[in-house]
Amino acid sequence: MATPTGAMHAPVHQDDQKHLLSDRTIMLIKPEEIAADRHKDILAFVEAYCKNNGLTCTSERRRFTKEQAERHFLGRGDDYIKKVGRKTIQTILERGFTPAGDEKVMGELMLKMHAKEYTGKDILLVTVTGPDALTLINRIKGSTDPTEAEPGTVRHQFSTGMTLFDSFEKQIPLRNIVHVPVDIEELSYDTQTFPPASFLRQ
Repeated sequence: MATPTGAMHAPVHQDDQKHLLSDRTIMLIKPEEIAADRHKDILAFVEAYCKNNGLTCTSERRRFTKEQAERHFLGRGDDYIKKVGRKTIQTILERGFTPAGDEKVMGELMLKMHAKEYTGKDILLVTVTGPDALTLINRIKGSTDPTEAEPGTVRHQFSTGMTLFDSFEKQIPLRNIVHVPVDIEELSYDTQTFPPASFLRQ
């Protein structure tokens, strides 16, 4: 398995400047990676990146309850739902098809499908601590669509070739491997949904 030696220099996204500095963050390794027994390799990849960048990480296995799944996918408000809808519509149009609804309708369709599929399934909750942890972990996650992810990122390294359109067409969750909060506000929301044990002790 490749190691993220080059990930120390993974491309800095334009939205990095929006990230507020934080010395701790989380990463969720998604249920489909656990089901395929790929989570150990993904965790090893992340651990190597953390070591190279002066970060430490711990992991714990959790299970999505129905309430957590609905909160995680559907509880972030209309702006988030419409954002997902816009991406979905763009992908559908690029393939020459006609969307079945507006941004909110398409966003809800995708997110409800994800919430249903993830309910009752395990995730690996990775807690990362150290200087600039929030920004550094965002640099290694890669593009939302794994087929567009940059080399040296988790989503590039472990991509199965599944696209956002594949997810919509087959009505199965997009295999983009991990979830990482992009800023302090999202980190706060995510850790209320999945409180890491290490956060609770502080």
